[in-house]
Amino acid sequence: MLNHPMLGWGGEESKIYNYFKKLSETASNDELYFFARHGSNSLRIYSSEELLRRNDKRFLNIYKFYSEDPLFITYHMGCNGSRKDMTQLLKNEIF
Repeated sequence: MLNHPMLGWGGEESKIYNYFKKLSETASNDELYFFARHGSNSLRIYSSEELLRRNDKRFLNIYKFYSEDPLFITYHMGCNGSRKDMTQLLKNEIF
């Protein structure tokens, strides 16, 4: 079984993630930071992860924000459903 946050039920990449990949090609770090704070749940996760990949120091602000004010997200990874808070998801990207 494939286990990756960007994959859908049949093992293909999720449409939402593909839309985000296109968006991230042109989005500035400021826009990604805004999305990480105010977007939909998927947009918050993907934008935060992209800020980390871009080595934007505001990633730490995002992490601190969600540590102090937890956001619990229900999501699917492959065939498995799960509920985690945003900081748990972001920790997975760091380690």
